[in-house]
This record gives sequence, C-alpha cells and structure tokens, in this order.
Amino acid sequence: MLIRAIILFLGLSFFSLGLYAQEKNDSVGKKSIIPDKWKASLNGSYSTLVGADGNGGTIGSYASLDPLNASLSFKGTIPIAAKSGRLSFLSVAAQGNLVNGNFATVFKNTRLNTSAGINLEYNFRFGKDNPAEFGANDAKYTADMRMITEAEDHAVNAYKNEIAKIATRQAALQDQVVRTNAQIAAKELQLKVFDKTINNATETYEAKEKAYVESQKIVAELPKMRKSLEMANFQIDSLGIVSANSGGLITKYRLQQRNLANEKRAKLQNDYQFAEFKLFWITLIAGAGKVDYYTFDGTKPFADQLQNPNLPTYKFGFALNFYDQDNLTKKAWMANLGVQWMKDNNLSLLSTQEISQESVYKNTAGDVTRKATKKYTAYTEPDKIADYQQLSVFSNLYHIFNGGNIALHFFPSFYKPKDKRGYLDTGLGMMFSFKDQKKEKSTLNLEAYFVSVDSFNSLDATNNFWDRNEFGVRITLPFNKLFK
Repeated sequence: MLIRAIILFLGLSFFSLGLYAQEKNDSVGKKSIIPDKWKASLNGSYSTLVGADGNGGTIGSYASLDPLNASLSFKGTIPIAAKSGRLSFLSVAAQGNLVNGNFATVFKNTRLNTSAGINLEYNFRFGKDNPAEFGANDAKYTADMRMITEAEDHAVNAYKNEIAKIATRQAALQDQVVRTNAQIAAKELQLKVFDKTINNATETYEAKEKAYVESQKIVAELPKMRKSLEMANFQIDSLGIVSANSGGLITKYRLQQRNLANEKRAKLQNDYQFAEFKLFWITLIAGAGKVDYYTFDGTKPFADQLQNPNLPTYKFGFALNFYDQDNLTKKAWMANLGVQWMKDNNLSLLSTQEISQESVYKNTAGDVTRKATKKYTAYTEPDKIADYQQLSVFSNLYHIFNGGNIALHFFPSFYKPKDKRGYLDTGLGMMFSFKDQKKEKSTLNLEAYFVSVDSFNSLDATNNFWDRNEFGVRITLPFNKLFK
C-alpha cells in the first residue's frame, strides 16, 4: 500500500510539472518582454492564489481564516530587488489553530489543544532573465504575420492594376464623348425639324402637337447629355494627370500600405509578447512552533492522569515552483514540488474526548456544597501519541481560469515519519476570487476544499475512508498587490 501511495503521489506531482516540458522554444517566437506590461496581469492571477494552503507555495500578504478547522494565519511579503533587476520575495507567516477542534469550542468553558508557529520563506528567480515565448502559438503567430504581408501585397497589386487600366478607361471615355457629341448634334437637328413643323401654317394641328411633344423631350434630354459629356471630359483630364504621374502614385501608395502593415506587425508582435509569460523560482522554507495539548490516562494515579505536555516543532525545506500564463488562450498554471524535514507528532491522526474535572467546596457546617468544573479536550490514548521527525513531500497544482477569478487547486502531501510507515494526504480545492474593477487586486478570496487524510489507509486506522477526511472553507483578505 505504501509503495502504491508513493508511486501515485510522485506520478501526479511530476505530471503536473511535466505539462510544461512539451512547450517548444523556437527563436522566431522569442521576444523581449517589458516587465511593466505584465504587472497588472500577474497581480490579477497571483492574487487569486493568495491564502491557499500550499506549504509555502504562494506569495503575497494576507490574513486567512478557516472557521471549520479553526485555523488563523497571517502572511507578510516584501520584494527584494537584486542587481540583475530580478525580484525576489521574503515572506514571514504566522499560524495558529486548534488541534482537532473548531471555533465553536472557543465559546465553551474548555481547555483546548492549540498549535502556533512562524515560518520564513524566501523566493528567488532561477535561471536566465525570462523572455516571453510564444510556445504552442508559434504557428498562429507565423500565420498571422503572413496574412499581414499578403494583405499588403494584395492592396499594392490591386492599385497597380487599377493604374494599368487608366489608358483603357481613357479610350472608352473618349469614345463615349464622340458618341455623345454625335447624339447631341442629331438631337439638335431633330429639334430644328420639329420647330419648322410647329411654325409651318400649312401643317395640321395634330402634326404640330406631335412635333411639340417630341421637341420637349429633346429639350429635356439635351442638358443631361451635355452634363454627361462634361463629366466624361473631366474624367479624361483626371485620368490623364494620374497616367502622367502613375509611377509616383504607385510608390506613394506602396509606402502607405507598408506603414499600415508595419503598424499591424508591431501590434501583433506586441500582443504575442504579452501572450505568454513563464516564471521558475525556488522557495526556501524554515519554521518553528509549538503544539500545546492535553492527555488523559485513567490507569495512572489521580495526580498523573491529566497531563499538559507541549511539543516544540520545526521544519526546513525547499520547493521548486513554475508559473505559466497565456493570455491568448486565457489560461494560467502554477505548479510546485517541495520537500520538508520537520519535527512533529501524530495528533492530527488521533481523536479527542471532553474530560471534566470537578472541585467540591463545602461550608463549615457541611450542609452546603458547591462544585467548580473544568473541562479539557484531551487525548485519551496517550500511548498512541508519538513525537518524531519526518520527511514531507508535497505538491500544488493550480489551474487559473475565467480571467483569474476562479482556480482549481490540487495538493497531495506524502509524510514519512522516521522509522514509521508513511501515508498520503490528498487535497482538492476550488478557489473563488472577488476583484476590484481593474482586476489588479483581489478584495476577497474563498477556497472550499476537501482533504482525504491517509487516503490509502496505510496506517491501518479503524476509521473508514469517509471518516478520514476534512472539509473546510478558507476566507482570505489580501493586503497588497504583489507587483507594483
């Protein structure tokens, strides 16, 4: 069972990181990036992740509350600028929670089991200065560039063809002028004939009336024909000017189209520079804390039955983190894989009971008594409590979508106590981020999550699968934007 758990965990973790190894880096798709252009977009995506429980996976400043699992945490992050211009981040986080309890128990008169700690996280970039890489969008970028060039060539060739047709259009217009002049002359001759008929006293009334009607038609047509002749002559003169300057006009038009195409190319290149951004960084983790809890053993002498030990805890570790944001496909991914060595115990795998301790007080006459009761949430099987050092391997995979307002969070963790059997916890969460109008900063984050503790029952616990789980909702208030 343990081997299956390890294989599953490592397989899921390396699969999440391997999603990006398939991206090809072609020189045609690499462009220098202007960091300022990315700040708003990165703030929008990163602020969605703020407050997620991820073993040192996310960067930011926030206060987070988990009411169902009685946990409260604060985190402050400051950027540190290196000489190379890269940004690194130093975070200080403080956590406090009730062990095997919830906030409802705070309002009871009960002594509680608590834990508290402080973590330091140092995040720094790894590798060369990061360019924007088109990745899987190389083919689309090349096709779009080719379309711009083809559109430029098509416009210039069409213009040259129109210039080449000028001589033909001039000849056609000149023929039209000759025909129109002939038609006008014929109409004017007909008009004289009709006038002669109208003024002839020997003609009948019917002949004069018919001649008058036909002459009025010619009178109405002649201005239109003369206007058409005027327009044709104007077009002939205009085309003559164009024909005389055709070489210069083609050169000027070609320059206009080249400038327009260059503007389109610059915009396209700019869009693709802003299309995809990748970050790879390392997180160093160090933390210390204390677990304060109660135990009860009814087999011991009365004075020793109720104990209040406390356990100092610590952890050291690191994580490899990868972030990929693609504005063309409207997706963003973040994945990490980390290792921690820590001192802890197994309280989270054990259950508690409420223990009441009464003190009886009598008056001097002995006829009146009072009782004072103290309640403790105690572990009633102290022999099963084990303090140990353990190795933890964890991973977080975030898929951010819907413009950075929603993210899916998968977070398995494998624990291997020293000289004990290891076990796997598997977590799945859905994150919702409420942002301001500019979407550069989250105002409130919520994560509803489910954690299956000891998913494969490697510790042979008596509880069934559905009893070995945790449900919760994390409520987070972000304090500031990560990139300013």
